[in-house]
Amino acid sequence: MKKSLLVLLTIGSLFVGCASLEDFKYRSVNRHRAADAWKQAKACIDPACVTCDYADGFKEGYFVVATGGSCCPPIVPPPKYFHARYQSTTGQSQVNHWYQGYQAGTISADRDGRSLWAAVPTQDGPGLSSQPVELTTDTYWTSVIADPTVSETP
Repeated sequence: MKKSLLVLLTIGSLFVGCASLEDFKYRSVNRHRAADAWKQAKACIDPACVTCDYADGFKEGYFVVATGGSCCPPIVPPPKYFHARYQSTTGQSQVNHWYQGYQAGTISADRDGRSLWAAVPTQDGPGLSSQPVELTTDTYWTSVIADPTVSETP
């Protein structure tokens, strides 16, 4: 029994690499940041408006933006809201609170600059520029003459 468990653990460890560990750390750090941001935001919100659903939405919205996601809310709420108990006026209110919290979380993450830290910086490559260039016939032919690998067909 112990030998088979050892073999299973050894085989399982082959599928867990550095990338998985780094992903786990990355997600954990951003979950922690979302929780900290919620603690700060909660102090500024009327306690009567704070619900568990709002808090969950806030933290999720913050996390999504902090990990490079869009500020747009998802089309559907999390699966927990698919249950029958949410198919009522009270349940729909809870879903709406989640969406309100989500939007507040994305705004908070954006204000904190978290959306900027998720992007990987790049450097301009040869012949590339981050500055917009107005392409005219003259600039096109100049680039063709300067770079013989460019096709001459406009």
